[in-house]
Amino acid sequence: GALIACAWAALVSIGESGYQQRAQVIVEAARRIADAIKSIDGLKLMTQNPTIVVCFTSDVFNIYRLKDTMSKMGWSLNPLQRPAAVNICVTENLDVDDFLQDLRAAVDEVKASIPQQKIGGTEMIYKTIRMLPPAAVEFAMHRFTDASLAP
Repeated sequence: GALIACAWAALVSIGESGYQQRAQVIVEAARRIADAIKSIDGLKLMTQNPTIVVCFTSDVFNIYRLKDTMSKMGWSLNPLQRPAAVNICVTENLDVDDFLQDLRAAVDEVKASIPQQKIGGTEMIYKTIRMLPPAAVEFAMHRFTDASLAP
């Protein structure tokens, strides 16, 4: 109930027009990011008409390496699998110009390092998980959740 109470309080404080204004800003930012991704060589947009989440992948390089490179730059991209992809959740506070500048630089960095890349980071986690039987992954996730949520 806490999330509902927070959402209600936020809506009451900014009003319907404030909510609509913020939603419009977020949707416009997501669509700017999507349009830019279409023009970045090596990236493939997976979200054709984004509203909040912009999802993309690559047929040129391992997308998880891009995620790790962007993480080092301070950005939080969410890794996805089947197919391998990443997404960004657009918020009102996201600086689209800074994000796109860093995204372009990260793509260039990842593409330039393709010949000497070693498996590591997020890529290693997802490749390892893919090789395990589903029951083993489920067991490990339950143990991890139990351990991380224990008092």
